[in-house]
Amino acid sequence: MLEDRREAQSHRHYDHAPIVEAIIEIQCQVPTAANLADLLKFHAGVSVDYPGKQEQHEVEISVSGPANAANTAGRQVGYRFISQDQKQVVMVSLRSFAFSRLAPYDRWESMCAEARRLWEIYRSTLRPIKITRIGVRYINRIDVPTQGTGINLDDYFETAPRIASSLPQNLTSFFMRLQIPIEGAMLLISETTALPPGPNIISTLLDIDVFAQGDNLNGDGVWQDIERLRNEKNRAFEACITNKVRDLIK
Repeated sequence: MLEDRREAQSHRHYDHAPIVEAIIEIQCQVPTAANLADLLKFHAGVSVDYPGKQEQHEVEISVSGPANAANTAGRQVGYRFISQDQKQVVMVSLRSFAFSRLAPYDRWESMCAEARRLWEIYRSTLRPIKITRIGVRYINRIDVPTQGTGINLDDYFETAPRIASSLPQNLTSFFMRLQIPIEGAMLLISETTALPPGPNIISTLLDIDVFAQGDNLNGDGVWQDIERLRNEKNRAFEACITNKVRDLIK
């Protein structure tokens, strides 16, 4: 009975899903001979659908002593390739592949199919030796209409910060991050206030990231693992919200 309820929660559909960005990520180890030129070869295979191109850089900061200023050095580590409508982004480096869908979100099946198509092109071009980490991350913005009187977070979120009863309860901003081990994976839940889209609205970002890492992630079974992580993400989302949020997004 409990497992049936958990399965139903993992497949619940909302017509007004609050997703602002959904990401599938695969980290991997590629041959030492691979270089940035190989990432441009990948782009050649997807440029019709992803014509936009941006470089990704990594900044390193080093300090030689307490009396010396910090030294910064940057280097290019990969690219972001962007679809014509700027709703889909594929990010590639010599150690990771990620596919991102921005709002409006369609559905998991189409997102996963596109991520898998792009991964196969990345895999055939870069020929990764092994997969080291996989993850599914969804960033949701919950917009609650108000009359300028604020809201009680407990009315909308099962997972939210608690204020000691002896302190004032008029919370104006917050940031909370939880790291929870689950079977074969790790669940990260971040929750914070966000800039609302208009007046008389209080917005909260609910960021749910589920990932797995290790040496047993290789082969075609990796997409079954990604599907499992997505189900865990859905269950975490349902566990974090109340029926008041469900009424807003149904």
